[in-house]
Amino acid sequence: MNPELQPSEEEITNEQYLNPEKVEPTSLEKIMKEGEILNVRPIEEHFAKIPKHADRVLIGEAHHDLLLEVEIAIPGENKKLLVVYKPESGISKGTDKSLLPQLPEKSSPYMKKEAATWEVAKSLELNHIAMPVVIRSLGEGEGSVRPFIWGESLESLSDEETDQALSNQKTLEELALFDYIIQNLDRRKSNLVWEENVKERRLKAIDHSLTFFDEEFASQFAIKGPRLMIAYDNSADPPTLKNIPLPKELQAKLEILRDNEKTLRNTLSELLTQEEISGIFNRGKKLLERKIFL
Repeated sequence: MNPELQPSEEEITNEQYLNPEKVEPTSLEKIMKEGEILNVRPIEEHFAKIPKHADRVLIGEAHHDLLLEVEIAIPGENKKLLVVYKPESGISKGTDKSLLPQLPEKSSPYMKKEAATWEVAKSLELNHIAMPVVIRSLGEGEGSVRPFIWGESLESLSDEETDQALSNQKTLEELALFDYIIQNLDRRKSNLVWEENVKERRLKAIDHSLTFFDEEFASQFAIKGPRLMIAYDNSADPPTLKNIPLPKELQAKLEILRDNEKTLRNTLSELLTQEEISGIFNRGKKLLERKIFL
């Protein structure tokens, strides 16, 4: 870590920080891109000072990635914005590379896939299940930056709490659709966070760096998470499609994605390859044609 970026010794509480859910996404993106940086610190070093409910998945244990916590000043506000910064140079995706298939040669950088996922979420009008992501250099080179979530990952919850977090059928269906469209290969309990700092607790999806792959590459990975729960019979080996009808509301979201293809293609052209972008719309078209979860 850059020696000039020394961690602060102040106790970390959510009262010090702006609740990102109360900020319009475009304004939040602007703050993350342009706001004055007050402090950058390794998230691991401050884990002991962070309250129990606090984005605990992002302490870098699962993939041994470099993860930093950043405070950003907000003009005219007494509070700061707390974000998680994942430098591209610090992403390892685990220490044993033999456990992962070799990524396609033309696969886009992880940080750009994170940012692209947010753009797709907005186009599908599913930004309530994801978090804004921008690309910025904050001392360790360019990386993805997103708001810190005050909540617990599902893998940190009790069985009873997990059942409660997964009890909203509409949210599970939205996540299943979303993960199919972005071809998410890594939806695990550790990257679903049960948000606390809102009136009604809800799930937030994070960590979207293993996304936007073609069907052939994706076939090497087991289907996981809400997509497996909603679309497949997991008692079969391998799991088989249940042909669950796609709700009209989700079909409408896919139609919006289709109708905004030109605009979204232009936005994503700086983040993904043309093949990766085309895959988004091909999967959307397939869902609309079959009208079932896939």
